[in-house]
Amino acid sequence: MFIKRPSNTGSASAKNGESAVFLFYEN
Repeated sequence: MFIKRPSNTGSASAKNGESAVFLFYEN
């Protein structure tokens, strides 16, 4: 599931939330 939400891993690189789609999945 790809959710557009800044997680612990994606919050740093994806503040906008768009890049957090795949960065969130890493966590």
